Amino acid sequence: MNARHIVSVQEVEDIWKNKWGKEVSTTRIALSYKYNPAFNAALKGALQFPQLKFTGATKQWSITNAEEVLDKAVDALREVGADFDESLPKLRGETKFVTLSVKVTAATAVLQGSAVVLQWPYIADPATRTTLMNQVKASQGRKYNPDTKTWSIALTEAAPLIDRLSKLQLTEATALMKVISAIPQVHTVMEERAKRIAISSAPVLDDLMIVTDMKARLDEHFPSGKELYPFQYVGVQFAQLAFGRALIADDMGIGKTIQALAYIALNQDKLPVLVVCPANVKYNWANECKAWLPKLSVAVIEGRSKGEIPEADIIICNYDIMSGRANDLLDMKINIVVCDESHYLKNHKAKRTEATLSVAKGSAAVLCLSGTAITNRPNEYFTTLNLLRPNEFNSFFNFGKRYCDGQQTRFGWDFTGSSNTEELHERTRDFTIRRLKKEVLAELPDKVRTIHTVKPSKSQLTKYHAKHESWLADYQHYIDNNTMPAGFILNMLTDLRHECGRMKIESTIEWLINYKEMTGKPVVVFAHHKDVLKGISDGLRAENWRMGGITGGVPAEKRAKFVEQFQAGELDVMLCSTVAAKEGITLTAADTVVFVEREWTPAWEEQAEDRVNRIGQDSNNVHAIYLTVAGTIDEKFNAVVEAKRIVLKAIMDGGDSEQRDGVATMLIQQMIDAGELPEDFLKNMKKKVKQ
Repeated sequence: MNARHIVSVQEVEDIWKNKWGKEVSTTRIALSYKYNPAFNAALKGALQFPQLKFTGATKQWSITNAEEVLDKAVDALREVGADFDESLPKLRGETKFVTLSVKVTAATAVLQGSAVVLQWPYIADPATRTTLMNQVKASQGRKYNPDTKTWSIALTEAAPLIDRLSKLQLTEATALMKVISAIPQVHTVMEERAKRIAISSAPVLDDLMIVTDMKARLDEHFPSGKELYPFQYVGVQFAQLAFGRALIADDMGIGKTIQALAYIALNQDKLPVLVVCPANVKYNWANECKAWLPKLSVAVIEGRSKGEIPEADIIICNYDIMSGRANDLLDMKINIVVCDESHYLKNHKAKRTEATLSVAKGSAAVLCLSGTAITNRPNEYFTTLNLLRPNEFNSFFNFGKRYCDGQQTRFGWDFTGSSNTEELHERTRDFTIRRLKKEVLAELPDKVRTIHTVKPSKSQLTKYHAKHESWLADYQHYIDNNTMPAGFILNMLTDLRHECGRMKIESTIEWLINYKEMTGKPVVVFAHHKDVLKGISDGLRAENWRMGGITGGVPAEKRAKFVEQFQAGELDVMLCSTVAAKEGITLTAADTVVFVEREWTPAWEEQAEDRVNRIGQDSNNVHAIYLTVAGTIDEKFNAVVEAKRIVLKAIMDGGDSEQRDGVATMLIQQMIDAGELPEDFLKNMKKKVKQ
């Protein structure tokens, strides 16, 4: 064999200094071979520092002295043509080489654990030999044993291999296909796979008995009035058939969260659950858990690394702090992990990805939720696939060569391309379910309203509380001096709500950027105050968004021009004052509106929603997102307005002072009940206010 392909291994002493300057000595395994870029790239693709490091003085790569690390390095190098000399079995403590003493005369396939071991006779024709070999190599996670001259593939990879072999029309391929098909477990896996594929894009389940049974079981856990849509039963059944390891990739707004909660409800023997999600939806998850599964306890993790994690049935943590919390979570023996917006794990070298995977891989079930599992390139998909099917997708290097058009350049391997996409789609169909909004529109209401809760920073909350205390001090001063000014209540409530609007600027920008990345669609944003709209505009301008705006100060001609551009697809966002843009314009190029600040009158908001929900809208429904700040007057205002929506809807558009006063009174009472205002506040206001 060419000496360039031979690798030697040996234990070496590694001396290094710790952060206190003290010398530390450890043992590592040095890898010796003539310079080979493919070997270098394979090692870097399989291992990360400190498992792998390069020593300039010896010009050698070395790896951590651990069996599992050595196995990874050996597999990676063999995949790119390396062979190992006698130093490898010596290092492993093997007393002798295993030799093949019997000539192989027929193709064989044997099930060993969860792997199928393949062997076939030598093929004289080079083209046939290469063709057959390439089909086996296309199996992700395959391994070659040079001692026994056998290949092993995961049991779940047997069916795709059979499909590929059946298309070759080669005698040798047919022989191998037959012996694989003769394994009974292969047929079991194929049948289960076929069941999942059959419903992977279905809007409804044909088997009504399954739906009836599932509904009865869910009714034991869901509150009265909470029920899945028909297409959501499909998603839950798909996750059940996939043994809890599936990607729910439904379009935005279809209810991936609810399907995950339904799966949790049906599998409470696997508690506790960890939900990992972006920071800006952490409290939405808590709200949804409490709304749909009120019998289960919920805990939201705060702080990057400090603070005890409360014991709970459902634990919620954002990706940003997973690296500091992984060890604590591992101790809690999590059995179900839900990765919301799982495309956040696209960088397999990121600390948050490593931490999330370390917890998820040891759990009994993993659900990934993402409408955009691949945001840009197939290489971003690998982490999700590795998480859900680790036996099939366990080598990024192999995945990159097959599906990312891997090319070796003078700077190393380039995996930013795309190749064999149809094959990748077919291989992932049995654990990926995706329905587009247009496929299930008939089951959705005309409007879907969602309260999106954001968590303020400590500094923001401090400023808000200071403003609140200032108003309380003014109240006490006016009461003491019998000089209460007119409109005090409305001024106080408006000022506190305005502060909440400012607090939501950054979260709004983040939400919009995520929305555009996931859907590519334009969006309409409504707010009340100019400085709030300006803050959002400034943030989006930095992201090079194309923007239009409709506020009270924008001339009619300019408004018409903005509307024309928006409808023509020339703008990414329309920033609107609710009062100025709630009527008389059509913005049907969007099907989603975001309210940063709410109005006193729900009728105004509904008019604003109808800028996109009107004739010309391609979607049969629209989504209205209402942002609210946790722990502030925002939450109480939402509760009051939503509780009164049916009554207030009958009031003429725009409302009047009596209507606002009614909402204000209810809001004040909620603040009193929460201990945020004195118990005699309303009584004193009624006595002291001079209108």
